[in-house]
Amino acid sequence: MENLQPGPIETFQGQVRALLQKECLVQRSFVHPSYANERNLEPQESYERLEYLGDALLTAVVSEYLFLHFGRLNEGALTMIRAGLVNEGSLAGLARELGLDRLVLLGRGEERSGGRQKPSILCDVFEALVGALFLELGYDKLKDLLLPLFDAKARALVSLAEAKDEKSQLQELTHALCKEAPVYKQTEESGEFLVRVFLRGRLLGEGRAANKKEASRRAARVALSKLKEGADAY
Repeated sequence: MENLQPGPIETFQGQVRALLQKECLVQRSFVHPSYANERNLEPQESYERLEYLGDALLTAVVSEYLFLHFGRLNEGALTMIRAGLVNEGSLAGLARELGLDRLVLLGRGEERSGGRQKPSILCDVFEALVGALFLELGYDKLKDLLLPLFDAKARALVSLAEAKDEKSQLQELTHALCKEAPVYKQTEESGEFLVRVFLRGRLLGEGRAANKKEASRRAARVALSKLKEGADAY
């Protein structure tokens, strides 16, 4: 029988479940301030301090990952991709996928107002949980749990950034050379897209891929290379 390894979601959930079985900071990461207030708990017994720590840790973990794995991207692209990974909507979506919405402890008023599904609260809880996991497990183990959750989306955002970047670079270069914009023409052949890019009627490059964005990116990359080698011709 095939031995199936748990995925990133299941691995993360398993670690959280294990920590919830003992007295530790992970439990505090689910305590909303409204719950703490109704039960006359001390302010530090809600998740707010852990959220502060988790926010900084997420930025550090994701920044390090992007820096080490995508050396071809400039600072602006890295910043844009990081923002796409750790924004409120993204983190709230992860919290729902992990089932954290079911674990949040809310005051009665916040519960009645739908707080359990508010993106701002789910984002806060995820960040607080990150802070608690760091304090309980350490930085390296935290990275091992977090990065698989972000990897697929990070790579998708990198592909988009590269497509935008290469086409933008080509646009800027052709304008600098001859004050004209490149022209993209696409066809579909045998289930693939073929994109050709022209400047002043001359073919600069072409790219094939299963989708138009990737085909355009490949065509722009070829065109950039050709232009940089023989810019004087234009």
